[in-house]
Amino acid sequence: MQDIKYQLCPLCRTDAKFYFVDYENRKYFDCENCKRYQISIGAERYLTTVGSEIPLEISKFSSQSEDDEAVVILLSSVASTEYPQEKISITRAKKSELKL
Repeated sequence: MQDIKYQLCPLCRTDAKFYFVDYENRKYFDCENCKRYQISIGAERYLTTVGSEIPLEISKFSSQSEDDEAVVILLSSVASTEYPQEKISITRAKKSELKL
C-alpha cells in the first residue's frame, strides 16, 4: 500500500494528495482540479521558478485527461509538442503504462 501524503498541488495550488513513485524520484498526484499526474522532483522544483502561468496551463491540460490517463511531467532539455517550454516535457500516458 502506498503512503499517501498531502501538499498543495504544484500546478493549481489547491490541496492535493500524492504518493512517491520511482524510488521517490517522482510524485503521483491526485488533484480535484488537475486530475491525475506524475511529476519528477526536478520538474516540480523548476515549476516553482516560473511563476503561475505555465503551471496553470499544465493544470488545464492535465484536467482534460481521460479517466484511464495521467499526465507525465519531467525535467527535460527536449520540448514536448503540447508545451514548447525548453525545460519540461509534458505527455499523456495510459495509467496502466505507468509504474505506480
